[in-house]
Amino acid sequence: MELSGLINQHKNKFINSAILIIAVVIAFNIHMGENKKIAVLEEQKNQELRKNEILNEIAVLEKKVSTYRKQVNNKEISGVINKIGNIAKDSRVDLLSINPKQKTDYELYTKYDFGIDVSAPSYHNIGMFVSSLENDPDIYFVDNIAISLEQAEQEDIDKNMQKLKADLQVSTILIKN
Repeated sequence: MELSGLINQHKNKFINSAILIIAVVIAFNIHMGENKKIAVLEEQKNQELRKNEILNEIAVLEKKVSTYRKQVNNKEISGVINKIGNIAKDSRVDLLSINPKQKTDYELYTKYDFGIDVSAPSYHNIGMFVSSLENDPDIYFVDNIAISLEQAEQEDIDKNMQKLKADLQVSTILIKN
């Protein structure tokens, strides 16, 4: 009877201990579930931050593309001839002819080709002309160049004053909107 008396005497303590253990187990399970939710939310937050970084990079690139588009499209084809003439003058090259060739439409841009004939006293002058043309902010491409001696009169040959003639194929582009 000692055992049953002991059980009766501490019955409330056993029940309270059992309730306490069950409460701790339930609280632990709730805590673990909430930790998982927090981890999922942290991962979602990190994904959103990465998306924001990518969107910011895209915005910066779009601004650059817009700037380049304005720069590339900041010309009229009729003004190209004047621009090439000024570049030739600055390079001390005689501009013999500029012939607009073909216009080629691509998905994102239109390419305009020109045939240019120039005469110059030296390779250096032709090189300056080509360099100035390709480094111009309006964007020109020298696609082909052929350099030869210009037909000269005998008097110029005797004075060693022969000129060089260069035939260039030049192109420029306009980006479509």
